[in-house]
Amino acid sequence: MKKMLEKALLFGAVGCMGLIWNAHTSEAASYESMKKNVEEGTGLIYNPEIDEIMTQESSLEVIEAIEEEIQDLNIEEPTQEIYDEVFSSVKDVEVVDTTEKNLPPFMTFAAGAPRDNQTAWIPYNSCEFSGSGWRYSGAQFKFRDYNANPKFGVRATKDSFYFYTVIPGNNSFLRKHVVDANLDWVYFPSKSGSAKLQGYFATYNPVKGSRYYIY
Repeated sequence: MKKMLEKALLFGAVGCMGLIWNAHTSEAASYESMKKNVEEGTGLIYNPEIDEIMTQESSLEVIEAIEEEIQDLNIEEPTQEIYDEVFSSVKDVEVVDTTEKNLPPFMTFAAGAPRDNQTAWIPYNSCEFSGSGWRYSGAQFKFRDYNANPKFGVRATKDSFYFYTVIPGNNSFLRKHVVDANLDWVYFPSKSGSAKLQGYFATYNPVKGSRYYIY
């Protein structure tokens, strides 16, 4: 059993999901693009205060609160202090039910994850893939300009994923997020304090033709 799991882990690090050649141009995950998607009903915001993805209505409430703060302070972009204040002040938050994939027993999850020196620039769209066992993105994804990109915008099609955020130089992940299949764009923080985060994807026994997207 142990050898079978180890084989699945190693297999998950290669294949179509490991390719990083087909990146497509996409709008940067700026505050304006997040605001646009939320207002159009195609974006959801993760609230770190409650560790949940908010519904479209609650995400829109956050955008409205941020806009009020921006106008009051006469600035163009929200600061981290504004995000923190708004997330902690929003009341009666409605959240999205996310479904974690069933995991095999006795799993050493990090065995096939991309290493810190395996990185690629965002934006990126994966190719379609399938396979058995764990499948990982072939790189940790990062921004060229974190000030212009306060959030990771991620989504998945056909099957759900985990999106792991890590601090460069630290082998352990900072947080694991669930990205449900066929959901709207979900926005997770791209920084933790002053640390610029990197992120990678993983899924188990993916449905044929599954893809993930990050910008």
